Amino acid sequence: MMGPMTSFELPEEIDPKVRDVVLCFTYGSKSSLNATRIMKLAYLAELRAIETWGRRLTSAEFKRWNYGPWSPDVALAMEGVPELRVEVKATSKGRKGKFFHRTQRSATISSLTEEEADLLKGVLSYWKHVPNDRLVEATKKSPPFIWTEFGDAIPFEEYEGFAARLRRARDDTLEEVIELNSKEDVRAFVKNLN
Repeated sequence: MMGPMTSFELPEEIDPKVRDVVLCFTYGSKSSLNATRIMKLAYLAELRAIETWGRRLTSAEFKRWNYGPWSPDVALAMEGVPELRVEVKATSKGRKGKFFHRTQRSATISSLTEEEADLLKGVLSYWKHVPNDRLVEATKKSPPFIWTEFGDAIPFEEYEGFAARLRRARDDTLEEVIELNSKEDVRAFVKNLN
């Protein structure tokens, strides 16, 4: 039996919407952002979109990886756009990391609606003062990440059903109360959504 995938192939082309998500975060920040922060913010934006609108923001693929969710689509967008300059330097913990800087005063963002851009600004604002280790920890505690094993695709479709149930619970339209006390309870709950 073959184990989980342990490497990624980058897409051939940059998805315009994923590019704009990356640019929204880097140009919306007053300082450079490292690759880990951009990656985790993009993942959290997907979750926020599902929770808010019941749908994903982009079609970026995310997988469970060593330091939380990782996306080849977001990685390509970070590295492959002229509006960003990458610098390799020491992080606050003394490791080498990639930091992304703006190359101009502003960037043209054309594939996002105003509502989507506002959602990204909200995600950036909420997490801007949170250290990277806590940001990574938050992504690793998210339900779709918990539901996966190393190398597995993040099950955003399942999370859409989960979030819909939570919205109904918040709106008090659920037929019954369900207690979720363990990973197994959450997995069983998600499997029963369909």
